[in-house]
Amino acid sequence: MIRRVRIPSLTLVLVLSVVGTMFAHHGGAAWDMKTTLTLQGTVHEYRYVNPHVQIYFDVTDDKGQTVRWSVESADPAMLQRQGWSHETLKMGDHVTIMGHPAKTGVKIMVLDKLILANGQELEGKAVVN
Repeated sequence: MIRRVRIPSLTLVLVLSVVGTMFAHHGGAAWDMKTTLTLQGTVHEYRYVNPHVQIYFDVTDDKGQTVRWSVESADPAMLQRQGWSHETLKMGDHVTIMGHPAKTGVKIMVLDKLILANGQELEGKAVVN
């Protein structure tokens, strides 16, 4: 009888610990969701991989300096449903990116929308609160 109770209890504890970690990972605490930046730049690297698609792009600041930004988006499966593919971006593409910056001031953001040079708009929202 003890063994019958112990296994389901241990399974429940394990499942709850994994679920808690998942929600913590996908939380929005790192992002300033009250601020939306719109940046224009040139794609340096595009990683269409799990767990999050990453875009690295170069922006020229008001002093004429090139600043590298990193953008985190949703996973490839979610983006594919929004019209993305592994061929959506390539190095050298000019893009406009809208998203929420990190609260720490580091040059990273979470993506809301990407506008290609031809004017095509793609949603890119990750699941954050």
